[in-house]
Amino acid sequence: MNNKIYIIGGLASGKSYFAKKLSEKTGIGYFGMDQIVFKDSPDDEERGHEERDTIFEETVTKEKWILEGTFTEDWVLSGLTMSSQIIYLDTPPLKRLCRFIKRTWREGLCKQSELLGRVKLVLGLRYKELDRTSSGYKKLLEPFKDKVITLKSSIRSNKELEDFIEKQEVVL
Repeated sequence: MNNKIYIIGGLASGKSYFAKKLSEKTGIGYFGMDQIVFKDSPDDEERGHEERDTIFEETVTKEKWILEGTFTEDWVLSGLTMSSQIIYLDTPPLKRLCRFIKRTWREGLCKQSELLGRVKLVLGLRYKELDRTSSGYKKLLEPFKDKVITLKSSIRSNKELEDFIEKQEVVL
């Protein structure tokens, strides 16, 4: 039974939407990594490493969860290790860019700190020390390959994702 599901993928790959739909179908609560990493403040201030790690560990030691995020740093390894299933969302960069532009338009430019860096991440390019490229995710997930499922979407369709959710059962 997959009751600890880790969803990972690039910026604007559809992780939050997918996690919400999967949560609705299975009855498992979902957590967004952004809520673990950032304080609930107007300027999206990052938590200190100790506070972030404590919240993360409290989350991944729960009996069941769906966790979604883009993060590839070492502190996420315990979550990947404890997961019963890892879903990598492989979304085309052009689709991610369109989603990012819509989100930026909706939220406003002021909500997008380091806009150029975020655009680079959306396009699957390295930015600063962050390796959130397709090859970066594959390298991170290699030790867990026996529990990784890659779901692809196309520019026009999310059929693989929708089919996956449809096949899931309610977890008691």
